[in-house]
Amino acid sequence: MAANVSELNMARLRSSVFSVLRLDLLRQSLCVLVAFCVLTQQALAEQQEFLEDFLKREYSLVKPYRGLGFSSSSQWDLMGTAMVTPDYVRLTPDQQSRQGAVWSRIPFVLRDWELRVHFKIHGIGKKNLNGDGLAIWLTRDRMQNGKLATMTQMSTEDTLLFLCSVLCRHSQSCKA
Repeated sequence: MAANVSELNMARLRSSVFSVLRLDLLRQSLCVLVAFCVLTQQALAEQQEFLEDFLKREYSLVKPYRGLGFSSSSQWDLMGTAMVTPDYVRLTPDQQSRQGAVWSRIPFVLRDWELRVHFKIHGIGKKNLNGDGLAIWLTRDRMQNGKLATMTQMSTEDTLLFLCSVLCRHSQSCKA
């Protein structure tokens, strides 16, 4: 009988100790979870600030394209056959030897920068794309209306060029 009481007391003691340990473990887990949430929130806030600094509005061309090139408050000029809708900017129609451009009115003064471009080339002439090429320029001087600009026509000082010409086909890759 004494052994049964002793075993019963021991079982209660183990149950109490495990309950306390479970509560202690629960408290520790809760503290770790709260610390993780606080640190994650701070990291996300810092990342959001970084993204806000990263996307410079004056150099970003994003939807909706309202007032682009037409109003005096626009930060972008259109040249050639470029056309703007609220959903897209079309540089040229689906015909060869057409020119269109979008140029920033604001001088580029950033020391460190990254260029992200999303574009789509499409049209009726799917086999040959019915185009002569695509170029992205970062130059000190602006392109003038007229004949297609080449490296000899543009100032080569502080010039970055990405060119994808008619020589680039589906089996070949376009290189910067």
